[in-house]
This record gives sequence, C-alpha cells and structure tokens, in this order.
Amino acid sequence: KQWYQRRVAITAGIHVHEQWGLGHSTQLSCLANGATGIWAGLCSEGAALGHSDSTTMIMNMIRLGNTAVQKQYNCKALRKAARNITKITTEVKAFGRTPIYGDRALDLVFGFIFSDPTAKSGFDMCEFFGLEPTVRISTMASPEMILLKLNNVFGESDQFNLEIAAKMKEQILKNAADEKRKKYRLRLCVDTTA
Repeated sequence: KQWYQRRVAITAGIHVHEQWGLGHSTQLSCLANGATGIWAGLCSEGAALGHSDSTTMIMNMIRLGNTAVQKQYNCKALRKAARNITKITTEVKAFGRTPIYGDRALDLVFGFIFSDPTAKSGFDMCEFFGLEPTVRISTMASPEMILLKLNNVFGESDQFNLEIAAKMKEQILKNAADEKRKKYRLRLCVDTTA
C-alpha cells in the first residue's frame, strides 16, 4: 500500500494559552476533531493570561455526555482541587467568575442556576459536586429569590414571605437608583418588623 492508504495511530495532544477568550472552545474543538489528549494544569493559572485548564475541560466533557473521564479520574474532587491549586500557586482565591471553581460558578442568578438541568443540557453541576447553589441577590433578583436567600441564610420563618421579599426588592432598586449599591451576599441581621 502507498503511505497515504495506510491507517496510522497518532497520539495528538493540545495545549492552548488564553488570549482572546476562545481557549476552552478551541480545546474542545480539537478534542472533537480527533486530538487524544490535553496538556494542562487543573487550574487556569499559567504563563501570560493562563491556559485552558483540565478542570473546565473535563467538566465540559462530562456535561456533554462523556462517561469515560469519570471512570479515569476522580471528577468529584476537581472543583476543590482546582481551588486549592489556585490558592497555593497565586496565594489568592480563584477569580470569582472563574467557570467551575470560582466562588460565583454555582450562583443562582435571574431565578435559575446556569448549571440547572432545566436551564441547559440536563447536567446539574451543584448536584454533581454535592453542593448547594448560592442565591446571588442583586437588582435583578426576584422576590422569590430574595425569599429563598432569607430562608437559606436564616432558616425557615413565618416572618419571611413574598410581601417582605418584595419590599426588600423595592429597597434594593431604590439603593441602586440612589447609587448606594450594596453587597447583598453578606450575612446581615434583618429586622422584619420595620
């Protein structure tokens, strides 16, 4: 046979540095088109702006239905490991908006969590990691989300209801209009008698 008629097994890996926000999509595309591996650390910390990390890649593969990686790796530990390695290598926590392992990666926003199976492909990242979503309160939070946050932080109480939550939403919007933006993620004592 001629050289071009023979089938040859080739191992091809990919390593992508970040520059234009396309690192993970480039790496996924390479895997989908035949690359057999990636060369990356668990977290995105690396030269220049960092690189496409294996935690995000593996979690995307799981989300897209790849079951083989779950047999090969302890995937349930990826989030914690990536957070720890980031802290060790940089001496600070991962940036809050870092996918998968940033503090805000599991936030409930706009009334749903982005890893909610009803919102996306059927994969629930919170459930996968055995964690509860965090309700993020902002000007876009609904009274239902505010009520959920109150119950999550302070426990179930008859004092917490949609009427109180709606009043809190009004105050949040008033604060924003008065340029008194507040960080509503903090655990604060709330006087519901006022």
